[in-house]
Amino acid sequence: MLEDRIPYRLGNRPRLVLERLAPGARSVVNYTITPGSRGAYELGPLTVRTSDPFGLAVSVQEFPVTTELIVTPRIQPLRSLLLPGGAGMSSGESASHTVAITGNDDIAVREYRNGDDMRRVHWKASAHRGQLMVRREEQPWENNAAVLLDVRRGAHRGELSSFEWMVDAAASATVRLSRDGIDPWLITAHRDFECRQGDYSQAMRYLATVAAAPEAPVAAMVEKAQRARSVSGIVAFLGHLTPEEAAALGRLARRGGRCTALVVDPVRWIPKAASSRVDPREQAFAQQHGQAVSTLASAGWQVVPVVAGTELRRVWTQLSAWRNLA
Repeated sequence: MLEDRIPYRLGNRPRLVLERLAPGARSVVNYTITPGSRGAYELGPLTVRTSDPFGLAVSVQEFPVTTELIVTPRIQPLRSLLLPGGAGMSSGESASHTVAITGNDDIAVREYRNGDDMRRVHWKASAHRGQLMVRREEQPWENNAAVLLDVRRGAHRGELSSFEWMVDAAASATVRLSRDGIDPWLITAHRDFECRQGDYSQAMRYLATVAAAPEAPVAAMVEKAQRARSVSGIVAFLGHLTPEEAAALGRLARRGGRCTALVVDPVRWIPKAASSRVDPREQAFAQQHGQAVSTLASAGWQVVPVVAGTELRRVWTQLSAWRNLA
């Protein structure tokens, strides 16, 4: 009998019984796991119990080998943001404008990578950043986008069900943009991942285990996003915001490119019964939320409200405005 040890969240331990094997014979068995939630799980070790036909002699062995199972968020099929003919999210005037933000005299730079020609090192930028930076003269503008994910525990609702919605949405957006040939840059207050040339494996691994944190200020996420010299657009998945946090995000819109925010409506996420009393705290919450949304919109963001039951595929179509940036 073979018994594999698996986390209780994945169900009961699988047990497989093999009939008698002839000397030198081999047998292949398998079992199926259907995870109910994203995460990183450890499968094993495997315990093997063998006995003679009469059950007089029994041997129990445990093989100290485990396998890591990474369950990514649910990836929803989303429409492409590419224009007919293969154009990306930005073109024409818009691309020129994005380059102008960097400045041809200032030269776009990126972090030094092994193998880069030392003659391309930008010493002024390296001194400013505290690390080696190289010039990107041959391609000052790149077709990329920033994907922001709000991981503040207090900003989400419904026992963090809105957080899970946002994680799934950020994962789906990252995959869709990558498949469109757009390099997404996944950013949270704590981590960021540049997904180049369709490789988003590290970002998916992170999203498989990311948890809402008590300390994850919006300002930290904005600071990371501001390090990018140029992006074609920004799509942010946000929880409840204060007007001050919205103002911080508003600064990102001044750099060019389309900025779209899918924002949790903290009051409407879980509808209240008509007979329920109006909570003064909820009224204040709603007022604060309205001010934050107005602040974002005034700064140039396109704001899409998100409530329980919102389908990402439907609201994603509103990002079609990214197709006409010229």
